Amino acid sequence: MSLGQSNHLKNILDDVIIKFDFDESIYCERIKKNMSYIFSSNLKNEIEILSLKSGLLLINCDSSSWRYEINIRRNDFIEKINEFFGKTIVKSIEMV
Repeated sequence: MSLGQSNHLKNILDDVIIKFDFDESIYCERIKKNMSYIFSSNLKNEIEILSLKSGLLLINCDSSSWRYEINIRRNDFIEKINEFFGKTIVKSIEMV
């Protein structure tokens, strides 16, 4: 496959991702795969990323002490995630 063909395929895939609204699902999976960069090593073992929809990142956390930690550092996490992607992906974080 030549470079031109791979760019054409990338453009087609990008169009499909946008058209069928898969972009947030893909970002959510990338957040899950990069949790060690975004969250501390202790915290990443205590939370579960559930979904990303309309900029809202849903997180499951059973421990009240870790929930408190997430609440006080919520803006730091949002900033770090958006910095990782180079654009605004997450606008808010909620815990369930």
